[in-house]
Amino acid sequence: MIIRIVILLLMVFTISTGISQVELGCVTLDFETINGSPSSEGIVIDDQYFAQYGLRFSREDGGFPVLARVGGTAVDAFGSSWGNNQPAPGIDIGQFFLTDDGILSGTFAPPLLLQFNSPLDSISGCNLDIDFNEQFIIQSLDINGDVIREDIIIAGDPGTGDGALTCWGFNLVSCDQKIYAVRLEGFRPTGAFGLGIDNISFCQAVTTDNVNLTCEEVNGSITLQSSDEGFTYSLDGINYQEEPTFQNLPAGSYTIYVADQEGCVYTLEAVLFEIPPVVVDDVVINDTTCGLDNGSVTIIASPSIGNTYSIDGFVTAQSEAIFTDLPPGDYVVDIIDRNDCTTSAQFTILPTVPAEITIDNSSSDFCGLSVGSISVDAVYNEPLVGFSINDGPIQLSPIFEGLSQGDYTLTVSDSIGCTASTSISLQNEITVIVDDAIVTDADCAVRLGSIEVLASQAMGNITYSLDSTNVFQESNIFDNVTEGIHTVYVNDDEGCRVPVEVMIDIPDCPIFFPNIFCPTCSNGDDGKFIIGSTDLYDICILRYEIYDRWGNLIFYTDKFSIHDNGSWWDGTFDNVPAEQGVYVYLIEVLHENGEKQIYSGDITLVR
Repeated sequence: MIIRIVILLLMVFTISTGISQVELGCVTLDFETINGSPSSEGIVIDDQYFAQYGLRFSREDGGFPVLARVGGTAVDAFGSSWGNNQPAPGIDIGQFFLTDDGILSGTFAPPLLLQFNSPLDSISGCNLDIDFNEQFIIQSLDINGDVIREDIIIAGDPGTGDGALTCWGFNLVSCDQKIYAVRLEGFRPTGAFGLGIDNISFCQAVTTDNVNLTCEEVNGSITLQSSDEGFTYSLDGINYQEEPTFQNLPAGSYTIYVADQEGCVYTLEAVLFEIPPVVVDDVVINDTTCGLDNGSVTIIASPSIGNTYSIDGFVTAQSEAIFTDLPPGDYVVDIIDRNDCTTSAQFTILPTVPAEITIDNSSSDFCGLSVGSISVDAVYNEPLVGFSINDGPIQLSPIFEGLSQGDYTLTVSDSIGCTASTSISLQNEITVIVDDAIVTDADCAVRLGSIEVLASQAMGNITYSLDSTNVFQESNIFDNVTEGIHTVYVNDDEGCRVPVEVMIDIPDCPIFFPNIFCPTCSNGDDGKFIIGSTDLYDICILRYEIYDRWGNLIFYTDKFSIHDNGSWWDGTFDNVPAEQGVYVYLIEVLHENGEKQIYSGDITLVR
């Protein structure tokens, strides 16, 4: 039996990684984290440590070990007097440790294998809870799987016990005794049994650091990292060198021969892979539109992670594979992968026609008849959507007719969304100028007025029409025109017609008031107090009031025509003839032109 004293020969300074304790050539795995990620109960452990340390875990039955948690219940590693998976008081192994299969059944646990791809100078570890006649066998194996040394731990040996932590280790210095694997097997005569392991430490005299081939060049390299001086290295076992690096190697598998100062030679295996450069799978191009610098390109490459992209060297390298706002032209895009290898691809952003619109021809409106027109010329991308004026309906014709005087904006639109606009103002051209309109208002006698229109700058003869566009006369004077609003149309030989609106006012005719009347006299006034005006002038009597000399209202009526002889005061009061004397009247009238007036005065009644 080998004495369990762990002596690690390659001690230098220690670097804490959060995964394990790493020394130069030496490593301690405590399973609190797995490659920087938090550990959890039940994680299967197989090749998580291979890339960094060349270590694989397995079981002889083809399975893999799992992580157990101190005090945990999901995975059963062992049972102690202090609880499931619970070490003895004072035994601090952190939170997590390695167990065989996490099942406490039977008296045998599947043996564990720790296999390394490069030889070890030493290795150690600790087993948990060796009691109840349990027996553990720890074997170190060479490159062929043969046992180099063996350590057997039996319950009751020093350091064993309920929930205790029992450590073991191997130190080898012989040329022919390099450790490539460790096998752990345990069993008990009766009862449930499980295997718990923690704090596995190992030292490798020499390890490899491989740099794979990149950029389609023969630039692979293998660097040997050793914890001691005096090693020499060879790729063929014949020619040795002190320099620990082999450069400019092609892809393939290599056997590195390592010789120490004592002449011991052992081998390490290394594989160099050719890492292919990034491949451009597709270049998705969006050409410019509407003559703008708005092209874009998307580079689809594989692998797509870790690349940077630049265009023609003038665009700063970026992680996004999309470039926007590109003008038309030919481009070269460079894709630089994480190994600084560059792959290039060419593409072209095509120009497009900008929409343009210009005025081809226009004609002004004439005499306000809405006869103006505009025609346009345009450049656009086929197919044409159409033309519009002042955001109106779209039409295919470039000609707009029936336009009046005003400001217009004309727009062309094409099928790819390009638009262009231009503006123009149309004037109203006339050939007839109306200088003045002379109006003679109607009089109170005949109620008729006259209109005279003075016009100039006509094209040809001028003719006139009153309130009609059908009958015209050469004379510019219209007599015997009734009161009210009239329109005189002035027309020339070019068809220009100018309307002139005029007003013949209603006359304000006088009202005549008598100062005496006699109800019993036969003097032609029918014996009533009547006011009068011309026969053709109608006045509405709004209020007609008669007061005696003491101010008493003795007669009232309203709303009758001045020509209504039946509504006037006949000189009575309550159907009794009023006394002879002076009376006061108050009369409010409404003229035909809408004007209201109030008249008051004296009227003498005689008999």
